[in-house]
Amino acid sequence: MKNKVIERLDILFVVLLFIFIISSSIRMIYANYNLKDYGLHLSIYGIIFLIIYVISKIKNFKFTKLELIIIIMIILSCLSLINAIDIKTALFGKVNRQEGLFVWLTYYLIALNCMNIKNKKYLKIIVYLISLYDLLNIGYGLFQVKLFKTNLFKVKSSWYYARGFLGNSMFFGTLMSIFYGLILGLFLKGKYNYKKIILYVLLLIASLGIILSGAISALVAIGVIYLVILIQIIILMIKKEKNILLNLVLLIVSFLSFGFVYKCYSLYDNHLNSDVLEFKSETKSVSEGKINDDFGTGRVYIWKNTIEKIKVAPITGYGIDNFRLAFNSKLFDSHGLIVDKAHNDYLQKALCEGIISGVLFIIFLLIIFFKLVFKNLSSVYYGLFLAFTSYSIQAFFNISVTRVAPIYFIIIGLLIGRIYENDKIY
Repeated sequence: MKNKVIERLDILFVVLLFIFIISSSIRMIYANYNLKDYGLHLSIYGIIFLIIYVISKIKNFKFTKLELIIIIMIILSCLSLINAIDIKTALFGKVNRQEGLFVWLTYYLIALNCMNIKNKKYLKIIVYLISLYDLLNIGYGLFQVKLFKTNLFKVKSSWYYARGFLGNSMFFGTLMSIFYGLILGLFLKGKYNYKKIILYVLLLIASLGIILSGAISALVAIGVIYLVILIQIIILMIKKEKNILLNLVLLIVSFLSFGFVYKCYSLYDNHLNSDVLEFKSETKSVSEGKINDDFGTGRVYIWKNTIEKIKVAPITGYGIDNFRLAFNSKLFDSHGLIVDKAHNDYLQKALCEGIISGVLFIIFLLIIFFKLVFKNLSSVYYGLFLAFTSYSIQAFFNISVTRVAPIYFIIIGLLIGRIYENDKIY
């Protein structure tokens, strides 16, 4: 009885969290609302989730291995305050980022609580909410790239790539990587009825979302998840499982559909083609051992400097969101702007919280991946798994943002809950 009450509390506040994220993203465009207020309000959800988590542990003081890892990461995040360059920034986050300790604790607490959510109806609600948030951003993005024009509402100006309600095309791409993985998993594993057609349409829309973002990191991420799926299919073929050829056909259809959407949109705007060709050229040079600091729009330069800086304070790091201060505001990107993030979530964590924290976070994600990659998952869990994998891959090239990361940690929590269930399909 107690577990059901906790689960109901968790899903209630997850739904409220989604409403908050969606409404806040829109308010930042059309109302007097900013990231500082958003970070503060998000931290309040962290307090609520902490209370629920503590209640859930009363008379049931047991922890799973992954749960313990999260708790250790929480402790390491707190310890990073010891040598933080600026305590206020470490606690509340840098201005216009607001991803300090309180927000990171909120992420972890979201994951810890979402482990309790296993009811099929609740899982579907979360899938619907993720899809709604993504579709709203794609819809707004279509107006930003002027694919459609309207006088009904003011569209915040954008460049040739869509930004959605997130203010940046890379952030938009991060969100789209989650959506594409989710819908692809649902499409591949879903039942053969009218919902399959709806999912296929959503897959086309998700493909458009990736393309609208222009995020090469998102393209790399979906390339990796296609490779993961192909490996899964090959292994199942070796095991002589039934209906595997049908899965392969669906995978090919999905891949060709993405190519079709890509080709059609290229007739309207060819900027992504140019970026893809540049990425291919850079990848070829890297494979030949020719690495230029300008590669990845200057990411290689940022990563090299980040790694050198990590060596100076490898244990506790410089404090969460203190990246810019670690370089004394003297690290500039290819456009001459001051760099305030590592453009790699894992290097960012290692620099700000220490190598142990950064490595442990990677190990944590790898455990989740390998615990699930060969499990027979239901369509919902498979979609969540691909969304998790896609986000985790693009995180090697992107930065964490407070309007997308909570969704990632919701998914992490749900997947951990699946790991510790019996092997039957849920």
